[in-house]
Amino acid sequence: AAKAAAKKKGMPAGEESGAPGAEAHPMECILRVIETKRKGGLMSQREVDNIMRIQYNSAHSGHQYVEDYYYREVYDRCVQQVQNVPEGLRGGDPHARATGQATGHVDLQGLGSIPVSNVRRPKPLMDLSSGKGEVTEGAKPLESEPWLAAKVLVEDGMCLMLDVDDIDKLLASKYSEPHLDEHAVLQARRTSLLDSLCASLFLPVSEAQEGATTEDRVVLVIMSLPKGRTLVTRLLAALPPQHPAGPVICGVVCTNMAVFFQKGAETPRDAALARTVAHGLSGVNEEQLFANTASVVGAVKSKGVAEACIQRALTGRQALDGPTRVICGLLARASALQLKADPAGSDSAKKWALLVEGLFDLLLGSLTEIKAAR
Repeated sequence: AAKAAAKKKGMPAGEESGAPGAEAHPMECILRVIETKRKGGLMSQREVDNIMRIQYNSAHSGHQYVEDYYYREVYDRCVQQVQNVPEGLRGGDPHARATGQATGHVDLQGLGSIPVSNVRRPKPLMDLSSGKGEVTEGAKPLESEPWLAAKVLVEDGMCLMLDVDDIDKLLASKYSEPHLDEHAVLQARRTSLLDSLCASLFLPVSEAQEGATTEDRVVLVIMSLPKGRTLVTRLLAALPPQHPAGPVICGVVCTNMAVFFQKGAETPRDAALARTVAHGLSGVNEEQLFANTASVVGAVKSKGVAEACIQRALTGRQALDGPTRVICGLLARASALQLKADPAGSDSAKKWALLVEGLFDLLLGSLTEIKAAR
């Protein structure tokens, strides 16, 4: 059949016979694929159709916004338009939706059932008990492990940020006019969702709670996960300018800069975090600026941070690294607050002068050491 079709297309005799070195005709290649795709014979045509039907039903729910989300989102970013807009918002809180749902199963016509992967009800990969069904004394159930709780919190937060993105798209397209009732309702729901996520991370949601949060262990555990760092970056970018949780997140990053930006080559996730923190520092007050700068000075003292900044600058790279972006954000905020490093000036000017002098002494000291080693 392939040879007959090739003759109809007017192919030379050498090409139709598959001579070595001859370029195959596209029609011949297609016919070869058609003839050889069922060569294995391990599955019947009915079994193949059933598998295709299962895959089609799981991927086509009737909601175009859900089915073609990634394609439409990339297309909107390429043409710089907002067209991938949902028809409506999902109801209820993401945490309540996730906890209220039972473990799903794949819809199959046959014996047994295949459970769908569920982060809230994971299954142990191996049972290391004695085989008599006894539970080891003092052993914690898998659901109570702290890292699993952090992963569940990250998944809930990412679902919540998807709802925030949907609200932003609706506000930018359908309800952009502030006088509309729907605009006020969507803004109120957006604020409620962000405050709910901040409360789950033990971050302040109002100015009255700004000084109440003294421990950042929960945020550190979340940010130790790669997806958790993405969550915190998106949260910081979505917060309003005067939200009290923004300076707290910036302070956590400044205090633990040696942990976040010292692990070898900088990843796009770390670069996005540094850019967002540098932009978020534009909303801190003078006292918070001094505290964050002192934290950065302490982080730069640690081994590796200052050297990484200098080494990146000496290699001629135009893109800034994470610590340098944060330092530039601090200096830009000081310029906006009209702070001058004057040892003979006011108390604020003297304090700022000491911080800036200590910071640049560390950077210049690292530069001297690197140049001497070369």
